[in-house]
Amino acid sequence: MLKIDGIGETIEEAVKNAIGKLKVKPKDEEYTVSVVQEPKRGFFGIGKREAKVEVSLTPRFIERRIEEVLRSIFEKAGWQVDFTVKSDRRSTKISVNGSKQLEDVERGLFRDLEYILTIHANRFTSTRYSVRFQLPKLDRQREKELQEMAHKIAQKILKSRRRFTFEPMSAAERRIVHETIKKFSELRSYSVGREPDRRVVVEFAKERQSKKKRKN
Repeated sequence: MLKIDGIGETIEEAVKNAIGKLKVKPKDEEYTVSVVQEPKRGFFGIGKREAKVEVSLTPRFIERRIEEVLRSIFEKAGWQVDFTVKSDRRSTKISVNGSKQLEDVERGLFRDLEYILTIHANRFTSTRYSVRFQLPKLDRQREKELQEMAHKIAQKILKSRRRFTFEPMSAAERRIVHETIKKFSELRSYSVGREPDRRVVVEFAKERQSKKKRKN
């Protein structure tokens, strides 16, 4: 989580100044305070020192921010959607309850929302953070699509021996592609780039092929 330094005449003022650096003021349970330096009045100004604190945001702050953004998006779309948000220090998982309005929605829409929410959440974290929707039905459909896509790409690479780079995917989606490519002994896959633009690369495994030739 993001840590913010604050300085002031008192501890309270230092905390207020630290929080003021954020555009959205966190609530009491959404941050913790560590006192770095106690204030000292000094004698006629001699030896005086200011209070210094370090304010750390908690996962609850991320939860509220994502809840607010999602609620606004669904309301503007005219959708009555029930959802729950659960955040920890590395990721947020969003469970969407049954809604007839979402039955025909493609997984791509939620991938776009994940992308937007991940960028938003990373404004308040000091390390890379991810946001993921938990949608069993759509996830199963997406898994099948990725497996079929990876299989077709693998067949093309075996013929052309040309490298292929997929579009950016979430960690869960990249894992599906990697697992599918593993079934082809002459190919290898790996990920490149940084979140949320990390991609899977598939290529002909020349080293493996040359080893097989030497063995033969």
